[in-house]
Amino acid sequence: MSSKLNNSHRSFNNIVMISTGISLAFIIVVYLIIIMNFRVAYRYLILFTISFVFSSILFYVIFKQQEQLKAERKQLITLFQHVSDGILILDENKNIIEMNEAARDLLGGVGMSNFFCDICQDSHGQIKICEYDKCFLDFKKLSYYELQLKHLTKGKIPVSVSTSTYFGTNQKLLTIVSIRNISEYRKTERSRINNMVTTSMIKAQEKERKRLSRELHDGIGQSIFSILLGLEYLIPQLKNEELKGYVTNLRNTTKQTLEEIRHMAVELRPSVLDDLGLVAALKSYIKTFGETFGIQINFEYSANKQRLPSNMETALYRISQEALTNAAKYADTDRIDLSLTNIKNEVILTITDYGKGFSVDDIFQREKGVGLYSMEERAAMLNGSFHITSQVGKGTEIKVRISLE
Repeated sequence: MSSKLNNSHRSFNNIVMISTGISLAFIIVVYLIIIMNFRVAYRYLILFTISFVFSSILFYVIFKQQEQLKAERKQLITLFQHVSDGILILDENKNIIEMNEAARDLLGGVGMSNFFCDICQDSHGQIKICEYDKCFLDFKKLSYYELQLKHLTKGKIPVSVSTSTYFGTNQKLLTIVSIRNISEYRKTERSRINNMVTTSMIKAQEKERKRLSRELHDGIGQSIFSILLGLEYLIPQLKNEELKGYVTNLRNTTKQTLEEIRHMAVELRPSVLDDLGLVAALKSYIKTFGETFGIQINFEYSANKQRLPSNMETALYRISQEALTNAAKYADTDRIDLSLTNIKNEVILTITDYGKGFSVDDIFQREKGVGLYSMEERAAMLNGSFHITSQVGKGTEIKVRISLE
């Protein structure tokens, strides 16, 4: 365990060995004196011999037990010093009387206070909970508790602790405090919560987009289409040329408004994605996108006839949409290749442009933009991988892999 335990063990072992040696020597001397100087009845001699042999066996057993105890103590010391969790032993006044190497590393080692309350920072703000409530050490046994301990140089460290008590020498009550650094666990938990929130937001966003798209197409769109039909019917009936020209302009504006509403509905949530699937939706979007931005887009696909799950189709469509938009805005390219493969229980989406390119390291050292973050999160939602490679002057490639198993 520690130096104190080693010293006490050696002292105890020495006492036992000395006592055993003195006892054996005394028995042998007495036995020899009896044989040499006194005439003793034969039966007493046999009895004494049996007693001598029995005593020798007894002392041998004691010696072997001490050797076994020594090995067990050594094993306990090794376990204490090499266990991954930090272990503190406190006396009744909450002073640290022993600690293992893991605890020293966790708290900063030499120079730290031996009074546990000096390093306990708790986890409930600036005011310690023990100043207005019971200290967790007051519980004789505690399976789990979170607090912060003060490292000698690194400040506060979040830890989980468990406690138990036992009676040491002189029947003094001692407390064992096991501590574990949960900094990485906290980071992982925050990341998990952020992913859950992001996933919920994306799902809610898609649901709202779908609702708005339907409202625009079936509600407002149909109403404006009815107005357009009425204007088309009215124009031939008008005799006043000035009024006829005014109504004709109104019809043209209404037609343009209807087209914009339809375009908005498609941007929000293309009905073809729900009705015909991902490939058909991408074909339709690429056609419109290429005409709008004057970019040649080559679309290759190798997919099974069976459609992908709805949430996967939506994610891949949105990633493609975002990647194409980014390329049109920033890449200064006249060609984009888009590839979609669905083979061997894996879907692979690749978007490649041949534009300006950029330094990926610079992008990830700075805070990522919303578009890049959104693509990455959509892939993560489906337990997929998202990789981006780029080289200045040679273009950018985005690759998404999603397992179907």
